[in-house]
Amino acid sequence: MSYAPDGEFKYICHIRDYFSRFFWAKAITSKRAVEVAAYLFELFHSISSSPTILQSNNGKEFCALVIKELVNL
Repeated sequence: MSYAPDGEFKYICHIRDYFSRFFWAKAITSKRAVEVAAYLFELFHSISSSPTILQSNNGKEFCALVIKELVNL
């Protein structure tokens, strides 16, 4: 999506449940931890549960920032 952004939306946040292989995706405006954490909070609230393990391909630093933002929310 970075080659042809749709207005302010330049990224896709893709979340996958590795157990059930179900996935969710949402267009987001930035890769900032606060925006990703807000989407995760919204998603976890809608499915009424939170994961035991949160895995990220962006490394431990990014995942740690997302967790901190989730705690703040």
